[in-house]
Amino acid sequence: MHCIQPLLPVLADAFHVSAAEASLAMSVTTGILGPAILTAGMISDRVGRVGILIGSLACSGVLTLAVALAPTWESLLVFRFLAGLSLAGLSAVGVAFIAEEVNPEAVPRVVGLYIGGSAIGGMSGRVAAGVVTDFLGWRAAVGGIAVLTLIAAVVFWRIVPPSRNFEPRSIHPRRIASGIREAFRDPQLPLLYAEAALLMGAFFAVYNYISFRLLAPPFDLSHAEVGSIFTLYILGSICSAGAGHIAKRLGRSPTFLAFIGLALAGVALTLSPMLWLVITGVGLLTAGFFGAHAIASGSVAARKASYPALASGLYFLAFYLGASIFGTLGGVVWARGGWIGVAGLSGLLFMAAIAIGLKLGSAADG
Repeated sequence: MHCIQPLLPVLADAFHVSAAEASLAMSVTTGILGPAILTAGMISDRVGRVGILIGSLACSGVLTLAVALAPTWESLLVFRFLAGLSLAGLSAVGVAFIAEEVNPEAVPRVVGLYIGGSAIGGMSGRVAAGVVTDFLGWRAAVGGIAVLTLIAAVVFWRIVPPSRNFEPRSIHPRRIASGIREAFRDPQLPLLYAEAALLMGAFFAVYNYISFRLLAPPFDLSHAEVGSIFTLYILGSICSAGAGHIAKRLGRSPTFLAFIGLALAGVALTLSPMLWLVITGVGLLTAGFFGAHAIASGSVAARKASYPALASGLYFLAFYLGASIFGTLGGVVWARGGWIGVAGLSGLLFMAAIAIGLKLGSAADG
């Protein structure tokens, strides 16, 4: 999903589109992910998790290969849109599968590891895409990611354990409506959904356009150099994997707020004209975002809703809608206000997340 992100400036040049238009290559994927996640989650509540996980991986690999071969900008967006549909199965079902098959006490820690794995994937895709693009072009880079995805689908199919605790649930519209009402009557779930939109929106606002800034003066980095900055995702993997341990010792709410504060500090550092401070800021942003995301998504799983995939799906619906809306809005802000505008947008979203986080802590205490 994310291998396109560091290539947005390349796509803008290749297809003669603006930065905001180039961001649609990300936004059409994340935008459809939201509604599709709900559908995939509901279907998995009826037919099971494992088949959907395998199918999502395989289809996303095929469609990413189609992106690499797309002859026009419009066809590329269509394939990215369809890739978003296919990826919905992973996003909707992964956390629900963990919540069902793992000892309840270990769920927050395992969800953190799962989010950490996604951080490693995001890092690998971005770094590899940037490096390969410098030597072989963006089509070879995206095509290579597609082949790796197909290999991953085969490996996952061979090693994934069967579901042992899955219980089929009705997907009658009345039952689904009841599940949604139950989720929004919960004192914490709606707040967690709001956090998902704000956190991912702030994160994408920076990551969608940091490449444009670093490729331009005064930095003038190459695509490989910009891609290498995404190795900072390893910090996200470490923080998401360790977030559950830290929250267990210090408390979930203080840890959650501390991670958001770390991300906000990182955004502030990206305003510096010095490259090492910008890189440090991106690192802090990445660590803080993934730590907060791991705690928030783990908290959704821990609520033990009657429809776990639906509850998780609503979280990721908000998550990817935030990425789509604020990721595209960031392009408008970039065109009008430069990096100061993008950082300001991200900072405002993180501050709103802190305000809701304080309310979340009060709801938990209540």
